[in-house]
Amino acid sequence: TATAYPLSATDAPAPSRQSGTRAIASPLARRLAAAAGLDLSTVSGTGPRGRIKKRDIDAALAGRPDRSGGIQTEPTESPASHVATPATARRTAPAVLIHGFGADRSVWRQVVPLLEPDVTTVSLDLPGHGAEAARPAKSIEEIAFALSDQLEAMGVRDAHLVGHSLGGAAALALTRIGRLTVRSVTLLAPGGLGPEINAGFIAGLARSTTVQALERWLAVMVGDPRTLPAGYAQAALRQMEKNGNRDVLASMAEALFPDGTQGFDLTPALAELGVPTRLVWGKLDRVAPAAHAARAPGFAAVHLLDGVGHVPQIEAPALTARLIAETVRSCG
Repeated sequence: TATAYPLSATDAPAPSRQSGTRAIASPLARRLAAAAGLDLSTVSGTGPRGRIKKRDIDAALAGRPDRSGGIQTEPTESPASHVATPATARRTAPAVLIHGFGADRSVWRQVVPLLEPDVTTVSLDLPGHGAEAARPAKSIEEIAFALSDQLEAMGVRDAHLVGHSLGGAAALALTRIGRLTVRSVTLLAPGGLGPEINAGFIAGLARSTTVQALERWLAVMVGDPRTLPAGYAQAALRQMEKNGNRDVLASMAEALFPDGTQGFDLTPALAELGVPTRLVWGKLDRVAPAAHAARAPGFAAVHLLDGVGHVPQIEAPALTARLIAETVRSCG
């Protein structure tokens, strides 16, 4: 299980980075370094765990000669620096799909076949879910580091992030720890943009022991229950019993949603993004209010879907696939 490191941890000098390890840097620091052609492996980070911040880039550039032989005292951010890499790189950076609370990576099975051929995907399981059922997490920061560890083990260093619900909050938290070059972000009804959450749904999803009970809670999740695949509740319950993670989910729910609220605020992380960003929300969402989409910054595209509830990837898979592909394509 990954160790939790709060995003708000007090900055402190960090130990030197071992040779061959990937630099940890904030999104802004990565953009400034890319714009200036600065190799992050040559920069010493002063943030938590050696995280490289803007001030470290400023310091590294302050004494570096520019092309005219003078001294560059301030980094210059060009318009191109808002895109992490050249357009052709989108064909090699996968779309990393992160599911929501109580689900697993199979929730994307309807979307993946509908994506454009050059959009490759990697589907992750959240801690405490699916293949990661034995490794729970109790904070959004711990979830982000666990996902980062999974990606690092796969050799994924550059990615387009696609997150649903709790997975959307995890995607935003993942952008803040700086261990991944993020090229674009697509969020489906993401958590972390407001305190409101349907606490009854979360608890019911974690505690259901019969197909009938789970079906009632799953009906809350969608605008029209007929959009749920046949046998969805039975399959979900079997998977939960197989993983033996019912108590784990209940424990995570209590930690992540204390007193029936979202115990994390990722609005600042969303505002800090400097890459193509898209939010997709169903107007009939009864789990996380679609009104939270109003907190999106001006540079983000926002789509409010008629007749759709909390899971666009199940209720409107073709449109969801198209919007993901458009976000990825916008990097070029």
